Amino acid sequence: MESLHLTGPPPAVRRLTVLAAELGVAHEVTSGVLRVPVDAAGPLVDGALKVLAPLEASLVHVVRTDTATGSPESLLAVASSSPTIAQLAARRKHRRLLDAIHSRQGVSIGFQPVVDLATMATIGFEGMLRVRLGSSDVPPSDVLSAAEDAGRLVEIDGVARSVALREAAPLLGDRMLMLNVLPASLPVPVEQLAPFSAEVDALGLVRGHIVLEAPVGPPGALRRQVDAVFRAMRAAGFLVGLDNVRSQRDLDAIDLVPDYVKLDRSLVRALPSPAGTRSLGGVVRECQHSGATVVAQGIESDD
Repeated sequence: MESLHLTGPPPAVRRLTVLAAELGVAHEVTSGVLRVPVDAAGPLVDGALKVLAPLEASLVHVVRTDTATGSPESLLAVASSSPTIAQLAARRKHRRLLDAIHSRQGVSIGFQPVVDLATMATIGFEGMLRVRLGSSDVPPSDVLSAAEDAGRLVEIDGVARSVALREAAPLLGDRMLMLNVLPASLPVPVEQLAPFSAEVDALGLVRGHIVLEAPVGPPGALRRQVDAVFRAMRAAGFLVGLDNVRSQRDLDAIDLVPDYVKLDRSLVRALPSPAGTRSLGGVVRECQHSGATVVAQGIESDD
């Protein structure tokens, strides 16, 4: 039977031993090492964070696993280095989170209105991912980080867009829908946009009313990927938006002219400082020249 060997500060090992007994998990303790069957260790790992102090959870670690054949093929045995029990608990939480998203449990979309300041009419909405695991809300950044670590970014980003389409379909009318797309989640954009395009058509939505927006991203390969993703989006009939724009240099970073340019919140909040005004002026002038529509984030009051 494959077993997990945990070692660390003696008081922490003793508390884990007591927890194993309370949970009914078979265990042995030899020379300060707690051994439990791997297939029964999950509840012990989850419960460890409740009985251990944060420092202890980062000091108790896996020293090795044994199998009946002596094979080292266990997932835990081939971990990059002796993982701590805190790391194991985080991995299990991430797996539960991603599995819940895959099944669409606890996934919903908040819709932020996009308002035309000239008419004060709501001309569209931006879909904002909302995820709830059990009784806790999970920040979207944590969801995407877990998905990237697990190699499931393409899947999870696709689920988020699909849920947004289905929730938006009854309320959108002739208004636009802005959806975020991570360029890294579309390594082959033409192929991976096909299911999304088919779902848009099946729901009776108009491709030309949907703005797929990608962040500027750091220089290098990711920005080249933004260009590839934008070209695939536009070829499929969607509008494209560049998100988190802070300066005119961000507009110069891609070859294709976006339909929408979304100002980073920090740029809006820098107004009316001289530096903020200069940066904003450069972006607005470039958009006026190219025909791109400017969208400002972070406007929450009349002032």
